[in-house]
Amino acid sequence: MVTVRGKVVELTTEVDDEHIGKLVRKYLGVDKYPLHPPNEKRIIVN
Repeated sequence: MVTVRGKVVELTTEVDDEHIGKLVRKYLGVDKYPLHPPNEKRIIVN
C-alpha cells in the first residue's frame, strides 16, 4: 500500500503515449508498453 499526500496543482487527462513510452523504455527496456488495453484511461497528476 502506498499513500501520497500533497496538493494537486495540475491534472492532465489528455495524455498521449509519449509519457508512458518514456517510462516503459526506462524501466522495461522496450519501445511500446506491452500491457496497454485499448480502453485504458490515463491521467497525470502534478
